[in-house]
Amino acid sequence: MQKSLIGGGLLAFAVAAMLAPRAQAADLVQVYRQALANDAQYAGARALLAAGEERVPQGRALLLPTIGVSGSNTRGNIDTDGVLVGRTGVNRHTNTYNLTLSQPLLRWANWQQYEQSKLAQAIAEAQFAQSKQDLIARVAQAYFDVLAAQDNLGTTQAQKKATTEQLASAKQNFEVGTQTITDTHEAQAAYDLVVAQEFAAMNELENRRAALQTIIGQAPPALAPLRAGVTLGAPEPAQAEPWIASAEKQNYSVVAA
Repeated sequence: MQKSLIGGGLLAFAVAAMLAPRAQAADLVQVYRQALANDAQYAGARALLAAGEERVPQGRALLLPTIGVSGSNTRGNIDTDGVLVGRTGVNRHTNTYNLTLSQPLLRWANWQQYEQSKLAQAIAEAQFAQSKQDLIARVAQAYFDVLAAQDNLGTTQAQKKATTEQLASAKQNFEVGTQTITDTHEAQAAYDLVVAQEFAAMNELENRRAALQTIIGQAPPALAPLRAGVTLGAPEPAQAEPWIASAEKQNYSVVAA
């Protein structure tokens, strides 16, 4: 199977296509780009990748020839006696330079270190790719958690509105004698319950937004919801075995191990 069955980046863009456009609302791709720039875990993985990529040049340097440079400076004075000119002195100044290039036929320890550096780089690349896939999953999970919390709060507030009307009606009917005090108490209890549920839903939404903020590094903007009537088709292929085989071969955590 030539096509990868695990395409986290393509999945993010495919899901984003199912989101309803809304003015001033951020879609999943925009939120993901914010996470790429600000997520602490992803930044750490990127730093580890850079460190892993530096190991190969360092290991290769151990196999290169070594160059030695040396020099010397000699000064001397020679005295001579001549019949015609008498005693004379000659100063001599000599500079000597040496350049040595050395290349051992085999340095086994250095070769092993070089091979280990290539393996370390491959592991770092696999770990970084896995970190990128994890970021896609974390962003998508946090994004849809916020949408779900918003929907839950909206539903609860609609229930509160209906319960408020029921409580007002029960009190009015009790005053005119068409309902008992028990009916009023039940309506009040239902109202109190939905108020508590509203507070819980508001706290849940705040927690979900805080979780998304941790990933994208800033307060979440308004998020684009799913388009109305979106249906998800069956995966292709529909059998589990090809997906399992693909995961075993292409999962970056397995590759890094």
